[in-house]
Amino acid sequence: MLKYRLIFCFWLLTNGIQAQNIVLKEKSMVTDKEINISISGGSRRDLATLIRAPLTTIYKRDVNGLGLHNPCVYDVMIAYGMKYDIVPLGQRISQRKFTKHNRRAKWKLFWRNGFFWKSRMHKKMKKCRIESGEQELED
Repeated sequence: MLKYRLIFCFWLLTNGIQAQNIVLKEKSMVTDKEINISISGGSRRDLATLIRAPLTTIYKRDVNGLGLHNPCVYDVMIAYGMKYDIVPLGQRISQRKFTKHNRRAKWKLFWRNGFFWKSRMHKKMKKCRIESGEQELED
């Protein structure tokens, strides 16, 4: 019995020392391409801290005034668990698919963030843009 315990302990130690690999997969509904991201590290627990819940994507055609290039605005979007994905005007996507995806994404974000999540998020984004000087303070 002691022999099996020693073998089991040795097995646990050697598996803990080996490098673990995690592959993240994300598929875009617009381009239908799958992206694989491979992360390797020391232990499974260390890698779990690197992985966050996947962000919910909302597709937008017009992004004027959102300030998506601002890091503060991007941090606000990540805090709410979402990101905007820009669809160019020349991109062929049916309006039905576009609307259906955005409706599902907004419903998911409603259950995650609660009532009036979008107005709270846009208010914080506006504050970021004002602090960085991108937008003038309006009366």
